[in-house]
Amino acid sequence: VIVAILLDAEARTVGDASYGRLRAPVELMALVLRSLDVRLDTTGGKDPATLLNRLSATMGQDLARPPSVFSYYPPDTPAPGSDVLVGPEFGIMDTATLTARANFIHALLHGTAVAGEGVTLASAGVVVDLTLVPTTPAAMIAWIDHHWLHDAMTPELDDALDAALGDNRAGDTANQQRLALYLAAMAPELEIQR
Repeated sequence: VIVAILLDAEARTVGDASYGRLRAPVELMALVLRSLDVRLDTTGGKDPATLLNRLSATMGQDLARPPSVFSYYPPDTPAPGSDVLVGPEFGIMDTATLTARANFIHALLHGTAVAGEGVTLASAGVVVDLTLVPTTPAAMIAWIDHHWLHDAMTPELDDALDAALGDNRAGDTANQQRLALYLAAMAPELEIQR
């Protein structure tokens, strides 16, 4: 059985474009929050967990409240660009949920108000410390590659991040850190879990 599993064509074609699945909203949030060592401050009546759950719901995954017995996703959703493969996670991906993903990352990194909530994540008790992220562009890219992409960054994403961080409009070190993290979080390499 083990040999059959490991030698199966699907198991051996990791580089295939049809390989992987859309990262669920809660998985995306957990990856970003854990890698940045985010602290949840519940003092003074703050309830960051409830806010994070509401944000996940705007991304299409209301934790502990799946809409059907098939969980959060319609089981027969076709994978983009395929007539034979199914990709249930793509059933909750539309322009609204994609925008909600981008808004969450932006609000987390820049401290802006969360769309639809009227509060910032920091004021709700989600404390971000960017000191874990290196301060030079090359080191930032290497950190993202290691911590977020498990050393599997594509040359295209590497070049895009390098160009963005090398642009004179990228700003100071803190803005470069935020820019690199935001662009990487929205990249297909992170959105699709392989």
